[in-house]
Formats: sequence, structure tokens, C-alpha cells
Amino acid sequence: MEAMRARLAQPGRVAIVGGGYIGLEVAAVARAMGHEVTVVESRDRVMQRVVSPDVSAFSMRFIAKTASISG
Repeated sequence: MEAMRARLAQPGRVAIVGGGYIGLEVAAVARAMGHEVTVVESRDRVMQRVVSPDVSAFSMRFIAKTASISG
């Protein structure tokens, strides 16, 4: 954890693999720290296994304001 904090101390570009709860939380924290964030998700939508399509669409619109999503 300390190594990750040290690497995130200086703003830069961060790629997060996975658009589940944890991946999106890490992306939000990195973005709040000033990083340019890209979330890579292999499924059609973020959090596909755990939320409805409507909640996923809302999340993607919210995330798109601060991070990019590719998949």
C-alpha cells in the first residue's frame, strides 16, 4: 500500500483494469488526487454483474465527466 501511495504522490496517468466497485473506487481516488484516469472494462458496461443497466448507465455518465472508459 505504501508503494502505491508513493507512486500516486505525483499526478500522472493511471490505467485501472476492471470496472467493478473496487476499480471504480480506485479510479475516483486517483482522479481526486489529480491523475488522468482510464478505466478498462471488458464487459459492455461497468458493474455489469452487480447492478441494473440503468444504474450502470448512470455510473458511466458520471464517470465520463472525470475519467475515460475503454473496453
